[in-house]
Amino acid sequence: MPISPLKNEFLAKLPKLDYDRLHLMLQAVLLKKGQVLYAQGSAPDMIYFPVSTVVSFFVELSDGYSIEAVTFGRESIVGSAIPTTGSVGTMRIREEGIAYKISASYFNENLVKVLSISQAASQFYVTIIELMIRNIACVSHHRLSQQLIRWILHTLDSTQSTTILFSHAELGMMLGVRREAISLALNELYLLDAVLLKRNRVEVLDRLLLEKMVCECYRLTCGPSNLRVFSN
Repeated sequence: MPISPLKNEFLAKLPKLDYDRLHLMLQAVLLKKGQVLYAQGSAPDMIYFPVSTVVSFFVELSDGYSIEAVTFGRESIVGSAIPTTGSVGTMRIREEGIAYKISASYFNENLVKVLSISQAASQFYVTIIELMIRNIACVSHHRLSQQLIRWILHTLDSTQSTTILFSHAELGMMLGVRREAISLALNELYLLDAVLLKRNRVEVLDRLLLEKMVCECYRLTCGPSNLRVFSN
């Protein structure tokens, strides 16, 4: 049975009448890891509402590195007046899963004029700015291990899983640190029996321990408007 669009928290908070108008135009889609939704410099042609996938905005650097700046999970709307799309980066799928999509032109010409939808979208992007500001303090003040735990917990929240697929090099590039630093931080968690490390995957064994170890930024960014924001 397909996952309900109401698993997306943005959609679930809309008044029923407005949700019903939007629901008629939604189409479920399976998004594969690494799939590009919007290439650097392109305008969104579709609006996405993730339900079990994780979408990341990557800032592309001239040396080939891609730094993960903003991550969108099931609390999100992706592609509607995104302030970070344009010439500086790429919107890409980080965790495979389901999203619902709608034509961006139809959404922007019709549904964005609906008061509840426009207000929800505006508030959503205010949250982006607020969390980016908090993130500046986090990456400047908190240890890498705490930032890594925050990244892990937010990913679990978005995917509703206990396993995350990634390589140490991939995560190091996303967080803007060397692969060796990621390996050391993960090994610290492994020695505490908090995670199980396998090739290109991490399985969380003790979430409660991770929640005790994580910095305050996780608790401040996992509420009703819990957009995930990362960078280093």
